[in-house]
Amino acid sequence: MAAAMVTAHPGAAVTQNDQSNARAQAASPGDDTQFRDEALDWFVRLQAATNDPAVRRNFRAWSESDPRRAAAFAEVAAMWGEPEFLKAAENVAGATRPANATRKRRRNVTVAATAIFLLWGATHASDIMLWARADYMTATGEQRTVSLPDGSRMILNTASAVAINFTDSSRTVHVLEGQVFFDVARDTARPFVVDGNYSRVSVTGTAFDVHLEGDLDDVALARGQVAVSRLAQPSDHTDLTPGEAVNVGPAAMASVRAIDTASTFAWTEGRITFDQQPFGQVLEQLQRYYGGRVVVWNSALQGTAVSGSYKLDDPALAIRSLAEAAGAKVTTLPGVIILR
Repeated sequence: MAAAMVTAHPGAAVTQNDQSNARAQAASPGDDTQFRDEALDWFVRLQAATNDPAVRRNFRAWSESDPRRAAAFAEVAAMWGEPEFLKAAENVAGATRPANATRKRRRNVTVAATAIFLLWGATHASDIMLWARADYMTATGEQRTVSLPDGSRMILNTASAVAINFTDSSRTVHVLEGQVFFDVARDTARPFVVDGNYSRVSVTGTAFDVHLEGDLDDVALARGQVAVSRLAQPSDHTDLTPGEAVNVGPAAMASVRAIDTASTFAWTEGRITFDQQPFGQVLEQLQRYYGGRVVVWNSALQGTAVSGSYKLDDPALAIRSLAEAAGAKVTTLPGVIILR
């Protein structure tokens, strides 16, 4: 299903009727969705015709006709983060604000910019440290299959990292980030041990998945048998049989639960599968594979039950298709998907 398109008319002139309509709309109470839609339309026009003076004049006429339009464009521009559009939005919005409000806005922008810069530095420092520790890594949206020296195989999901330590007497893997599936070659003399943030999984030959999710390690078993323990308290442990999973946190281990192995391990075949799950939960999973941003303006979407199976090699297409199936209007910009 195709995404909703925004039609651009870069060279269109503002007629007297257009100006009258703009004034009439400005005088009416209006609606946030309407102004956002108009702002998105102008955003696309300005991207397509950045050097067209007629487009700039038309844009100024539109934005100055109602302060809510200027605010909507500022919101879209800030979300996208283009300096040129931010400056245009700031200039337009500043013309409709008292001087003290403009100064306050500038202070807020300065503080926000400083915070973003510091956050960028902290984030990239963390990435560098992870890179230094990891033997294998994947980027957002990437999956990678690795054959290990003992004949075992592991599949790294999106944005994942592992460190390997194999000796003559032991086989140890540390999942540093993300999600990894292990298909372990049997070797009773050398147990295969996988450590997460809070969990330790010990096996001799089996197939299982370890997923680090915030403050939890999730261990799911596809084949064989595994012993799962808590790193901080090894006596807190349990055994899993195929079709079972368990969450391990910093303070406790949850009860073992049954899982649908077909959907749980579908990602190892490059798919995501779900049945009557809330749209918000499925979107959260798909966003792990999408390198851009997804903005949901229609909060009613979050609880909508959805079912489907999507390929993960084009997460943007999967997100758009899922959203349209749920009844959302979709606007796609470079690096941003907006759901209304």
